[in-house]
Amino acid sequence: VARREAEREASEDRQRRLNRQLTRGLFVPWDFGDESSFDGELNGEATIAGGVLRLGTPGDHGVVTKPLPLFDGRHDFSLAFRFRKEPGSGGFLLRKSSRWGRDGLGLNTDGRFQYFNPDAGSTDLNLRIPIDDDGAPRWLLVTCRGGGKSLRIYLNGKLAAQGEVRSAPTPNDAPLQVGSQMHGSIETVRIYDRALSREEVRWLVRRTGTVAQ
Repeated sequence: VARREAEREASEDRQRRLNRQLTRGLFVPWDFGDESSFDGELNGEATIAGGVLRLGTPGDHGVVTKPLPLFDGRHDFSLAFRFRKEPGSGGFLLRKSSRWGRDGLGLNTDGRFQYFNPDAGSTDLNLRIPIDDDGAPRWLLVTCRGGGKSLRIYLNGKLAAQGEVRSAPTPNDAPLQVGSQMHGSIETVRIYDRALSREEVRWLVRRTGTVAQ
């Protein structure tokens, strides 16, 4: 009994520690079940209802936040999205690039992460991971260390792709877009100014009920 109690206390201490850590470096903390956390601008047919951001039709431009000059992809960062896309939908979970995607970065609903840098051959990094087109909810996370030198993509907490890049994306003054040209819904958006550890990634996913395999 004493051993089980000690294990339970140790587990609770770990959970509290991880929950505290997941507030550090968090500068976009959108949980659409709590509309007070949202400080962006809704555009087109995007609405918040039933605890999610709903993106009505393909081609909608989703959410545009105020400009985020600190988030330019040249330093450590993490992106985390819990989302559901309609079968056949494409588009971006996140995009911060000039018109026509000539510079900046993007995270697609098909699990593709891109740096746009014309000087480096248009797309310096183009990783794609398989995501079933079944309309199921899932977590997609990207962590970046060393100003883009080491990048990892996680699907539901499991490492799905990793790579290194030769150069950072071209800086731009474009606002951050979430859900651009996407048909579906987004429950959570988290953007950090640091790279989450693998333990933090797994805990962020697990505590929502989507267990990493």
